[in-house]
Amino acid sequence: MIAALNNDANNLYTVLTARQLKPDLHIVARAITHNSHEKLIRAGADKTVSPNEIGGHRMAAMLLKPSVIAFLDTITHSGQIDLNLNEAVIHASSDICNKTLMEANIPEQTDLIIIAIKNKDDEKIIFNPTKDHLLTPGQTLIALGDDDDLKKLKELAGS
Repeated sequence: MIAALNNDANNLYTVLTARQLKPDLHIVARAITHNSHEKLIRAGADKTVSPNEIGGHRMAAMLLKPSVIAFLDTITHSGQIDLNLNEAVIHASSDICNKTLMEANIPEQTDLIIIAIKNKDDEKIIFNPTKDHLLTPGQTLIALGDDDDLKKLKELAGS
């Protein structure tokens, strides 16, 4: 659930109510003021997002790292190149499960770049995984490519 109402009090009330009604619900809440992040988390939000903070960081990055931002714009919003970041969870029954990245042959089968792998049981993200990384059930592959190839990856992973 996304709580993105116009003020922190409404988002806080929505998060509290949703968490009470459905304890296992994944909740992302909008934080208007800087000090509301912690309150929303205590109320039951899994994650918080502050559009104002994100906008400020982005503006600073445009000045300090213009080529990086141009690249990110290209892969996320531009109509010039149709690339997206997406994810696929590895299921135990999939063909790539319990294989190394090299054995799974993902780039050859999908034309995707595997940027990172997130482990199932923790928040640890492995950036630029090696060819010897073992793919196990529950891991999430984070990949860059076009939508058709991302669909292929989800099929390979059993998602």
